[in-house]
Amino acid sequence: MLREALDGSPNAPDPSEARDSRSDPLDAPPRTRTEEVRAAGPGVGDGSEDGAAPAAQPTAVPMWEVASEPDLVLGKVDGPQEQLFQVIGGVAQMSGGSLAVVDSGRSQIFFFSESGEYLRTAGRYGEGPGELQAHRLLQARQYDRLVLASRLRISEAHEDGRIEPLLHGGLYGVRDWFRAVTPDGLVVQRLQNMGERMQRSGPRTEDDLVLRYDLSLSDWVELGRFRYEHRYIELLPQAAQRSFGLPLHAELSLAPTEQGVLVSVGNGNEMLHLGPDGSAKDTVRLPIEPRSVGRAEVEDWVEARLARHEHRGADAVSEIRDTYLGMPRPDEMPVVESLIPDPEGTVWVELASDAPEFPGAQWLALDEDWEVVGWLRLPEGFELSQVGSDFVLGTAFGPHGIGLVQRFQLRRLPAAD
Repeated sequence: MLREALDGSPNAPDPSEARDSRSDPLDAPPRTRTEEVRAAGPGVGDGSEDGAAPAAQPTAVPMWEVASEPDLVLGKVDGPQEQLFQVIGGVAQMSGGSLAVVDSGRSQIFFFSESGEYLRTAGRYGEGPGELQAHRLLQARQYDRLVLASRLRISEAHEDGRIEPLLHGGLYGVRDWFRAVTPDGLVVQRLQNMGERMQRSGPRTEDDLVLRYDLSLSDWVELGRFRYEHRYIELLPQAAQRSFGLPLHAELSLAPTEQGVLVSVGNGNEMLHLGPDGSAKDTVRLPIEPRSVGRAEVEDWVEARLARHEHRGADAVSEIRDTYLGMPRPDEMPVVESLIPDPEGTVWVELASDAPEFPGAQWLALDEDWEVVGWLRLPEGFELSQVGSDFVLGTAFGPHGIGLVQRFQLRRLPAAD
């Protein structure tokens, strides 16, 4: 039954949003505007000197346990190089227990039982655009339903396989990057500087809006404007007009919370908690001191990166190496790489670089008071997508580059007294 559902010609559109497209958006005027929010700006806090709410110190923070082997693996089928999924655009274990895998290549969603038994497929494959062309799954605290975004439409899918339109692409533009789901709306990052910044070498400075689309009112609410340096880009003629940059500037990251949205932007150790109307609720400071960027770290990264350019020839590789090493570096390494919420009210912070305060940690767990209550180190090659009460779910690549979905059991440990 499952193999019959997969018949058809390969069709793997790019599921990513067009961050550097030159098209103009169909901008809808925000209903509420707030004052500009600077990266690492002051907040309400707990009465500390600069208004920031400090996260707990790491002395009594336990390492939470992740099983050494997955209890569930999806994606491998019979045959030496056979695979089930073409382009995984998101995975989630839903509130009812079933697992959903969004395949952006096949424009379908595969549903499995909690134990991994195939249940059903939603969406059409090989019959034109279908309902789910190039869709990707939006982040949520818990997945009572799946909300999926593409350039054409926003859709919601249910565990029984129903797919319903939620928002038509005519109501938003290509600059609108849908990021997350809240109980009453969708969180959107509106990219202000698309296109023009790619025409020259130099630093790419972002000036992005974070908005909430209120589904009940069919209206936009502006939560904040964030200005930050994304990364330095160099255009290289020898490399077929490809652009390259050092990954030493953090992206804008966000996660929905019970009372708003947590936003991290820039290379500092502070995050801003915004209310649903855009009001600043807290500035949260991680107990991690940003580290300076050393040339040795850059050299190690560059040498590891050059392997993928060897097919361009020795001259191009040499030029790319010299260009990378000649790029200006920020004063500090980024602290936050990404944010993920979970149904327990915890927000998971992926660290962009090693933190001496938490040796070996890849992820920190913040509770509703913004205290660090645990940290994780995940299996090698595992990309985290969702954290449940007692599991972590994500993706990995198996032999021959086969895309897999893996689930590991998680044990949350109490802090030491």
